[in-house]
Amino acid sequence: MPSFPTDKAIILSQERSGTNFFISGMLSLWTDGIWFREIFRGAGDNHKEIEKILGWNEGEYETIRRDEPLRLWEALGVYAKDTNAPLFAKIFYPHVALDNALWTHFLETGAVIHLIRKNSLKQFVSLKLAETSGQWMLQDTQDNLQSNIRLTIDVREFERFEKRKTEHVEWAHENFSNGNYFVSFYEDISRADTDFWETFDPFGQFERATDVQFGFQKQNTRPLSEVIVNYDEVRLLDYDRDYGLQT
Repeated sequence: MPSFPTDKAIILSQERSGTNFFISGMLSLWTDGIWFREIFRGAGDNHKEIEKILGWNEGEYETIRRDEPLRLWEALGVYAKDTNAPLFAKIFYPHVALDNALWTHFLETGAVIHLIRKNSLKQFVSLKLAETSGQWMLQDTQDNLQSNIRLTIDVREFERFEKRKTEHVEWAHENFSNGNYFVSFYEDISRADTDFWETFDPFGQFERATDVQFGFQKQNTRPLSEVIVNYDEVRLLDYDRDYGLQT
């Protein structure tokens, strides 16, 4: 039976799956946690902060991230243990080779929260809107640069995107399902009319009265029919899919 580890967990996902939204909510619950975003991505979000807290020289993070990702994670784990705080980070499937020892380490020593977006077409559109606008996150104080953009979807490009996503989801389930592995769906935590506690708080640590606050807004609130120029061509692809993981 999965149980919350005392030291660390990762948020495993794919781009445009709502990870920043998810993490901002989790931050309002685990206020004492140490949180990092895409630490295994080239020039990752927190690389300057990580170099500082670990006492590494400028540029050392990038070399270790690329060549020794397990060493990076273990060093952060030691730091978290020394400060008596749980460690959380997010990682996207492509950031570390799937045969790297880091994945086995995750399975054996921590928890994996697998965040999936059910509607792959909305996810793909979100990616294209971000690429087109250059705006990858929308905080409360920012103007939405995506609100008037319209897109023409390349069906074959989307099919390749969905195929790669399916392969990654199946790989993650196969590799982590026997450990401390929890599946959460973006749609379940982002709908106001949904009781999201079971999916949002997989460790069962918080009372339902706990106030969850999200620090990001949805960037696209328009129906896809208003965003996609050739919506009639792709409308049958506009559906939710749980990849056989919904319980």
